[in-house]
Order: sequence, then C-alpha cells, then structure tokens
Amino acid sequence: MTVLARVLGVVLACLAAGAAASPESEALVRRGLAEFEAQRFRDAIHYFGEAVKADPKDLHAVFLQGVSLNRLGNYREAYLLIRGVENQGAKHPEMDFEAGWALMGMGRARACVDRLERFEKTAPGRGQTSEFLGRCHLQLREFDDMSYEGIAETLGIPVGTVKSRLHRARLGTLTHRASPPRL
Repeated sequence: MTVLARVLGVVLACLAAGAAASPESEALVRRGLAEFEAQRFRDAIHYFGEAVKADPKDLHAVFLQGVSLNRLGNYREAYLLIRGVENQGAKHPEMDFEAGWALMGMGRARACVDRLERFEKTAPGRGQTSEFLGRCHLQLREFDDMSYEGIAETLGIPVGTVKSRLHRARLGTLTHRASPPRL
C-alpha cells in the first residue's frame, strides 16, 4: 500500500468518525483529498486551506496541508504545520512519518531518524520508512563524514542495521532520483 493510500485511508476513517470540525470544512477536506489522490497537491493545499478558513479548529485540514507540502518538497513549511498541529494536541497515525519526511528534506538527519524510528515502532514493515531512515543515515555518513560505527553509536542501533539501511537508501536513490523527497 502506498503512502498516499495509507494517508487517505486514515483521513477518510477520521472524517467518517466525525473528526472534521464542521460540515463545510468536511466538504472542503473531501475535495482536497480528491485533488491529493490525483496528485494535484497545490490544488489540495488550496482546499485544505479553505477548510481551515471555514473552521479553524479543523486540525486534520492543517495536517493535510503539511502532508501536501511534503509532496511538493516544501519541507520547512510542512514541518511547521505538522508541529503546530501536534502542539495543539492532535494525534494522527502518520504524524511521525510525515514529520520525519519533512526533517529529512530539511537535512536534519538525527531528528529525522528519531521521528521515523518512532513511527516504525507503531507501523513496522513499511518499506518507505526504511528507505527514508537509510537516506538519513546516508546523510550522516556522506555529509557529516561519520563512520558506520559512529552512526550506530550516535543513534543507539547496531552497525548491521546502519549498513542495511544505507544499502536500501542507495538503492532507493538510484531508482527514485527524480521523486521527492530529496536530500
């Protein structure tokens, strides 16, 4: 299942459970989700923004703006929205993943690893999480000039885990060079 499908499934379940703050906001979020699913992320951001204007308490719409901004490569703005929602007490199963993605895009490898590892504990086996963790390790290795052992010690994980994540990251960057997120 793709990240897009997971996010949409969780959000639709939240909406069905009445998580949207108002009917107008819910309708706008649904329009935004349709745009998001069609990978028209700028249009999705517009509708999510309109949902927030209609009902400022709709934290799901704000979160979805952050998710959409991640897809466009606007990592700093995405992270600020995601953290803002989090600071207001919102919970979402994809929160750590999306925050980790934004942190990776911002070049904050250590913070990225913290968020993605927390996400991996609640949603194990998701290949994209492993790839993103590997990209963060790659950043530590290649740009911060850390050894395998140094990365393992800093992150508190086995050296073998560092090596396997780096391998997956290198494979991922070779096959997905044009796709976000970028280091």
